Amino acid sequence: MKKNYFAPLGLIIGVVGILSMMMTACHNGSGSASSSDSAYTLTGTIKGLDTGWAVLRYPKEGSTLYQADSARIIVGRFTFSGKTATPLLSYLTIKGSHAGEMTSLFLENGTTTITAVADSLKSAKISGGAAESEYLQFLSDTKIFDDKENALESASESAGDNKAVQDSLSKAGDSVELSRTAFTKQYIKAHPASFVAAEQIKLLYSYNPDVKAFDSAYNGLDQTVKQSVVGRKIAEMLATDKKTDVGQVAPDFTLADVNGNPLKLSDYAKGHVVLLDFWASWCGPCRGENPNVVKAYQAFHDKGFTVLGVSLDEKKEAWVKAIGDDHLNWGQVSDLKGWSSDVASLYGIRGIPMNYLLDKEGKIVAKGLRGDALDKELAILLP
Repeated sequence: MKKNYFAPLGLIIGVVGILSMMMTACHNGSGSASSSDSAYTLTGTIKGLDTGWAVLRYPKEGSTLYQADSARIIVGRFTFSGKTATPLLSYLTIKGSHAGEMTSLFLENGTTTITAVADSLKSAKISGGAAESEYLQFLSDTKIFDDKENALESASESAGDNKAVQDSLSKAGDSVELSRTAFTKQYIKAHPASFVAAEQIKLLYSYNPDVKAFDSAYNGLDQTVKQSVVGRKIAEMLATDKKTDVGQVAPDFTLADVNGNPLKLSDYAKGHVVLLDFWASWCGPCRGENPNVVKAYQAFHDKGFTVLGVSLDEKKEAWVKAIGDDHLNWGQVSDLKGWSSDVASLYGIRGIPMNYLLDKEGKIVAKGLRGDALDKELAILLP
């Protein structure tokens, strides 16, 4: 089976979800500017594309959404300008046939230049300020991990259904990812005043984080970085993750079930061990995990175990069909807001599948259970 060795599948789904929520507006500026903000200019040359629109997306102040500016491409050139108090990791795309291409860069005081080919933005040449230079060096230093993961991905595709080879490649991929994580953690610790390091914290601890390690990484940052847009975003993420960590009482909520009737978590979970399962019909990894949840439900339901599914779907028909197709014979709720779901925000869901196992008192005893890990936890709670 094909495997991505760069990041957990849940995180990939989360990133796609975040990008899908980006707001678009045709104006300049980044977040809330103040008199102390510095001016930036981004100039670009796109070879092979005389006209069109370039889109620049950057973090929106005080929101999980991204804001987007558009600039017309004229004779292969475009310009963005605005103000930002601190460097912002941003994303550049092109509307239309090249919309799948994207490159990242830091917006910061001064001029940043980018030269690219329309259908290969990932290979763009970028020159900018201190944060961008540091970012380019970080990408260069971590390219060794990218190369190894790409090689493993190619080998996985060639191996087809050969289970022995796929298992071996999977272990090799896990090893590379551990090495990448160790390098990144060391980099973060060694660069407390770095906005590049802050962005790596946000990425590293986005999906099912070790909250203690997350807290330590955040508190190691200099105050200037903590007070920046990315620093405040990290603080918000950390605060939510602390509220939904193992040992905490699961935050209560009420959502409508498939028939439109309100269902409250604390009422549904009363007297049961409950798996609070965040998923969606369009999420391939979620659908792949569903058989494991079904198996656990069948094995432990008579002992007092149940599941409550929280869907990040937007279309009711697809949601209901997936429930039937995957035989999910337990409570299902959704506000049909996708990644804008209030409950997803309450739990800090940034990637799916994601789940929380609650004991009979509603306390979180485990989270992020995949494969047979759920069965093992249930065997302890419900022997």
